[in-house]
Amino acid sequence: MFCISCGAKNTVEAKFCSNCGKEIAPSPASTSENVKAEPVSNAKQPEQAKTPDSSNQAFSLAATLEGLSSLIVGLFFLAIAGYFFWGFLTSIFDGKTEKELSPPAMLEKVTVIGQTKRSDYQHFIDEGGVPKNPAWHGFYVEEVQFNFDRNEILMGVSLKISSLVRWLDGIKSWHRSGEVTPKEIRQRLSELCGVVETNWKIDEMVGMARRERHGDVLLCAYRVNRSNEIVVFMGWEP
Repeated sequence: MFCISCGAKNTVEAKFCSNCGKEIAPSPASTSENVKAEPVSNAKQPEQAKTPDSSNQAFSLAATLEGLSSLIVGLFFLAIAGYFFWGFLTSIFDGKTEKELSPPAMLEKVTVIGQTKRSDYQHFIDEGGVPKNPAWHGFYVEEVQFNFDRNEILMGVSLKISSLVRWLDGIKSWHRSGEVTPKEIRQRLSELCGVVETNWKIDEMVGMARRERHGDVLLCAYRVNRSNEIVVFMGWEP
């Protein structure tokens, strides 16, 4: 190798000139030998397949569950609101049941003491009698007995009742709606006979009240048997 400053010959390994002492620059050939060119590739590297993020999946699942739970809760409260609203409508409807929606209780019309005729009673029987028309002033009647005087006018009626009664307009029929208590019987009979609570004489499961009218005595009474059968009587006292 020759020094580029003084032209003196030096060894290949020498870094400084043995003649002038200056640094010997590497020759272009040695430079090309020591430096390796990096291949340049213009080819586009393939993109790696993107995998879904597990955190995003968990968030999506949680959001779905939260939406379903909100929907269920909403439907639950909607059902409760509908239940109470239906109860409100039913209470209004029931308030009109006996007065506006139920048909005339035929049994009540043919048990008017001193007015009902035997022909009225026969018409009641022809229309189906008690099985078809069991309602009598709020009671469900199982059996009924009529007593007519010699003029064919009703003088007394005896009814066997089993419960309270209610008209169901949807199926056009009378149905039992609750148990009967002696107090309820006295309240209904007091209205029919025109007496007050203090007029009643009660002895265990028997009660009676009397009212005098035009010299005659109207007797209202009830009796509860040991088998809980209730018999009600209205009529003129002999």
